[in-house]
Amino acid sequence: MTTCRHGFALKGLFICAAMVPAAWGAASGCVSGELLGLYNAQITNINMQDVLQSMQASASSAAATDTARIAGFAANDNSLSGNLPALGRYYFDGAGNIVGVSTGRTPFNLAIGKYTVSADCTGKVTLTSGAAYDFVLSNSGRQVTYLRTDTSSGGNVGVLRRAASCVGLSYPSSFTFAVAGGSKQADSSGAFGPYSAIGVMNLTGSTGQFNMTETLYKSSGVVRSTASGTYTVGVDCSVSFKFSTAAGANSSNFVAPASFRALMQDSSNGLLVLQPDANTTLTGTLTAQ
Repeated sequence: MTTCRHGFALKGLFICAAMVPAAWGAASGCVSGELLGLYNAQITNINMQDVLQSMQASASSAAATDTARIAGFAANDNSLSGNLPALGRYYFDGAGNIVGVSTGRTPFNLAIGKYTVSADCTGKVTLTSGAAYDFVLSNSGRQVTYLRTDTSSGGNVGVLRRAASCVGLSYPSSFTFAVAGGSKQADSSGAFGPYSAIGVMNLTGSTGQFNMTETLYKSSGVVRSTASGTYTVGVDCSVSFKFSTAAGANSSNFVAPASFRALMQDSSNGLLVLQPDANTTLTGTLTAQ
């Protein structure tokens, strides 16, 4: 008899997950059943990959490079959270199937890939798009570290983290964040320079407002700034931040990024993507103080 522990609804559909055993015998190693539930995905080295691709494009046809790309865990229309830069969300059914959502007029859940787990806690993923991954399990399947192995975006490294409730974001809370990488210079040199940031975000909870204190290092030097705005939390625990344009809301030296998004693992931890401009993507984490 299967015991129903939890489920999730998507576009009027409902999936019920079988209860995960509380512990797996050390002698038996890992099994596919440990990968069960909703998982948030993030490419952790996307900034480095973007830098390398930009350098490669300068020596070859950029169009040829773009044509070869196929959708993987991140920036995938079939993600349960939709197409998010460097992020994705999927359901692993414990039996080797990865579930996403269709892209038609009437969305429905569908299998978008397969996975296998070996006794030594290594495994493989093949998505229907053609993307392929090798991975390793840790923490009894709560976290997966993956390496993309197909030629389209081979070398992408990232994590899958089992998701839980993010209801705590309905109450006042404070998070730290950090991202690090490089960005292309605004001038015509084509050179790349450092772009790294740390900060604190205070969320008001039910009123949906935030304020932020940030320290940013880039080629022109250190910029310390403050900002504020509003945020929304989706039913899929995705968080979208919108910076205020009202006079006095931000310090005079603050420049709003093109995008600031997160997928929460739970009420205390989230996967963060910061895009200072259209050509730069950096990933990091949100961690409750």
